[in-house]
Amino acid sequence: MKCIQRIFYTCFMSCLLSIFVICQFTPLPRYYQTSVLDGSKFYVLGGIYRNNFAYTNEVIYIDLSKKFEISSPPWNVAVGTPDKEFLATSCLTSVNGSNIFLIGGLATDLTGLNVIYPSSLVYTFNPNTLQWTTTTTTGFYNTSKTMTRMQAVIVDNGNIFIFGGFQVDSIVASNRNGNYANFMNVLNANTLTWSQPNTISNALTPRGGYTANLLNNSFIIYIGGLQFVNGVYSNVDMNEIQIFNTNSLSWSTMHAYGDVVTARNSHTTVLTNDGHIILFGGNSANDINDNSIISALPDLAILDTNVSPYKWSAPNITSAYASPSLCYHSATLYNGIMFIAFGLQTFSRSPNYYIYIFDVQKYAWVSSSQPNALSSTTLSTISSTTSPTTSSTTSPATSSTTSSTNSSMGQGTSGIIISAIVVGGFIFIFIIGGIFYLMKSRNSRDKPIPTPGTFPDNIHVIPTPGTNAYRFHNDYAQNLRDSK
Repeated sequence: MKCIQRIFYTCFMSCLLSIFVICQFTPLPRYYQTSVLDGSKFYVLGGIYRNNFAYTNEVIYIDLSKKFEISSPPWNVAVGTPDKEFLATSCLTSVNGSNIFLIGGLATDLTGLNVIYPSSLVYTFNPNTLQWTTTTTTGFYNTSKTMTRMQAVIVDNGNIFIFGGFQVDSIVASNRNGNYANFMNVLNANTLTWSQPNTISNALTPRGGYTANLLNNSFIIYIGGLQFVNGVYSNVDMNEIQIFNTNSLSWSTMHAYGDVVTARNSHTTVLTNDGHIILFGGNSANDINDNSIISALPDLAILDTNVSPYKWSAPNITSAYASPSLCYHSATLYNGIMFIAFGLQTFSRSPNYYIYIFDVQKYAWVSSSQPNALSSTTLSTISSTTSPTTSSTTSPATSSTTSSTNSSMGQGTSGIIISAIVVGGFIFIFIIGGIFYLMKSRNSRDKPIPTPGTFPDNIHVIPTPGTNAYRFHNDYAQNLRDSK
């Protein structure tokens, strides 16, 4: 009996452990997402699931202040975006508290088969109330168009600068017709007004898929990207660092030197507060089609902006914990640690399920985050190149209008709920069956064993051997057997 009880207890605890593991959220791999850092929370918004080419409105986040292993990152699910968007950009603002602006991008219709314009050019997400708001803006150059493959950078006065990107003029089924642009759009997050200033001198070639980092709250550093010149797509030379002065609205070029860094697009860069820009991954194919992927080497490179001209270095770092070559991924910097998530592996073109951690201070790939042991050595972070985002800690701005809260929790959640219901039902049946079995066992254990002088019903008495009643009982029983 004790052996059976032990087996029952072991099975019961195993079921509880199983449901606990299943209920831990494991997001599907994705690319073309956008991402932003709000305090210690790293948000990833939208994108495309590579395994079945399904678009998603899922919003997930991870708290980087908590220690975790790269094998089991504690992702959480937030309220999904109003549209299933991809190739958008996002940034953090601080008007009326911290809010996330989701700008541009493309969406899909209800069937999920046709690409359409998003319902709103700008959405606002409040991480505190978990509410999405449709944000009405004015002054945009053409509200019938949208931009993709661009990156937003916000400065202290609330101006959000968005350069170039792919301008989608029209959509037929899933075909996006348009081309790269080379003008600067500015959205004032306080007035929600778009403008397109006349930039002075040295305007860039039309491009997208670049990265942008804000230095000293005045200079935006543009690195790489895919450009379109004279009808030909090509990657921008990584030594041609384009700088935009947000005060004078003028362009300048810094010709960097140092280690060779292959031209690329769809990479990520993060900025430390000591003036170093850390680049990771990218696609060196001179093609706008995401099926054309060539690894850009080296995977990791550092641009020193403290010297003039800027200098590239490419440390040779090997580790069992290193990220594979990626493109269309997301990256952010928090307390001296660079976190990399999702994207496509450039060698296999397979999706990346994992998160990777690079210790900027030690220049080493590590297996876990150590938030309590880190010193604050970071500033702004840039993430997600094809749908990049800025994570500015000093940026103001935002506003919201028409309320339209979306309660969708993303496709990844439904599978968890179904699994939890199935396992929960199994545990319920197992518990009920176990209780019934134990009660039955207990009842059988409590019944008395008949002995001479007693009887099971406590009314009749079994005759005691050696007495006349005993002999009569045996004779009576024998006669019954003979009569049969």
